[in-house]
Amino acid sequence: MPEVVITCDWTMMSNHHGKEFLGFGTTTPAYIFPEGVYRRLFYPTMPTDEHGYPQQAPYGMRKIEAALIDGGFDARIVHPAFLDRYMPGEAKVLLISGHDYFGLNPPSSTFGGVMRREPLNCVNFKRMLTQPAVVEARKRGLKIIAGGPCAWQLAPATRVKLPWIQEFLDSFGGVDTVVEGESDVFVREIVGKALRDEFLPPHVVLAAKEAPKVEQISTIKYPSINGLVEIGRGCCRGCSFCSVTTRPTRWYPLDKIEEELRVNAKIGVRKGILHSDDVYFYGSPNVMPHEEKLIPLLKLAKRHYEQVGWSHVAVASLMTKPKLLSKCAEVLIDEKQSW
Repeated sequence: MPEVVITCDWTMMSNHHGKEFLGFGTTTPAYIFPEGVYRRLFYPTMPTDEHGYPQQAPYGMRKIEAALIDGGFDARIVHPAFLDRYMPGEAKVLLISGHDYFGLNPPSSTFGGVMRREPLNCVNFKRMLTQPAVVEARKRGLKIIAGGPCAWQLAPATRVKLPWIQEFLDSFGGVDTVVEGESDVFVREIVGKALRDEFLPPHVVLAAKEAPKVEQISTIKYPSINGLVEIGRGCCRGCSFCSVTTRPTRWYPLDKIEEELRVNAKIGVRKGILHSDDVYFYGSPNVMPHEEKLIPLLKLAKRHYEQVGWSHVAVASLMTKPKLLSKCAEVLIDEKQSW
């Protein structure tokens, strides 16, 4: 059994019926209807093997899992319903991730504010961390490290402004470290310290200059939810108000992307998503698309997936080279591609 367990709440550990953005349904207020209704609509249970390892898991968590495995750690992602098999017991470190721990981001905050109820994702996150097995393991010395896009919600400054968050953390023993930023490299350092029972800093913010280079970013070892595969990080626009643009633009080479496409295709995933801040700019150092980079990427994706989607693209980007969009359509749209 792994000594480092990685998990998230039930609303994230789902493929949302194969429709990535249906996951936003888990930001609705809980529980106006019976829980089973929400689960059936928005977050069906992810299949697992006998160890509780999910068939697919959130891509960002897969990256952290891969980084630890490549670093020689015994680490695996475990479905939250199976945590009691690992703690108290073999697991010494628990890594948690989430998109919106306490429903403070839109649209959770919007829906929750109107209805004056906690959203589904918040309720499930709290349920995950307050499971008797987790609470007992915490008492016996389990280290908990939190990360993910909403890590700031657990940061000390946030807990001062919102004392009810601190009260919740105190109810089960709290977290040891909160990590913000791209931690593909740093996660090995912090987990190593936790396993050696060394001092853990309560809050770590990884600056843009500490962002890993492409060769430092591990390839996922196991399938990601809805076949999502990252093609690059950062953004070349340079908008001062956006945290993404503060990080350097890094495009993955096609061979690195293909490795992850194969990981998903191997288990029968035939519908997937190419992910970056703007897929149209793949391979470009500026805000002009590069046809000679983008078209080969799409052809590669279609060799492994029957249906290929883009996570993000701006209308402004498309208008820089509208004819290129038609060429993209010629590659993507066939008898297997679904609108």
